[in-house]
Amino acid sequence: MFISFFTPVELFYDLIPDLIEVGVGILNPVQVNAAKMDTKQLKKEFGNSLSFWGGGVDTQRVLPRGTPDEVRDEVKRRIDELAPGGGSSSAPSITFRQMYLLRT
Repeated sequence: MFISFFTPVELFYDLIPDLIEVGVGILNPVQVNAAKMDTKQLKKEFGNSLSFWGGGVDTQRVLPRGTPDEVRDEVKRRIDELAPGGGSSSAPSITFRQMYLLRT
């Protein structure tokens, strides 16, 4: 089996079926703030064909600016939406060092 991984941006949502057809098996990162990148819908539509690796947490608002409770709720929500049946790895799509540099 050929396994490829692909980094999506919002313009690629409509291309996901084509990416699966040509052998892409992993999307990284899952950019939840991008158009049409709703984790519940992604899992429903493509969860049997793709693994979702990285991202899956709002790195533009919640992770850098949210309260600890908001971050906890965001992480739990994404795990609840992506984890059933496997095929996901939860991690931020941006490192904490990068967030620090962006904020300074």
